[in-house]
Amino acid sequence: MADCVTAYRWLLDQGALPVDPLLSPCNGDLSQLPPVLIQCGSTEVLRVDAELMASRLAEAGVPVRLQIWEGQVHVSEGHLGIAEIGTHIRGCVADAGELAA
Repeated sequence: MADCVTAYRWLLDQGALPVDPLLSPCNGDLSQLPPVLIQCGSTEVLRVDAELMASRLAEAGVPVRLQIWEGQVHVSEGHLGIAEIGTHIRGCVADAGELAA
């Protein structure tokens, strides 16, 4: 985490603005991203960021699904969400196959 803070501060010192996509990817061009599944816990500190990114992806026309695991904290939903991740990937692959046919 300290490395991320150091890099963030360095970019700001170089003249980057807090809204620069290098510092906040949700401010970049998201329109070319593939379908996205975002998972987070209802009590984790990154929930607001997950909700913001889901909103920005939707605004950019990217298919996005936000799963909020009730009562969970950051990372703990990983073992709970593995099946959901697999379902998401299989759906994306199937959709890509239909488009290629």
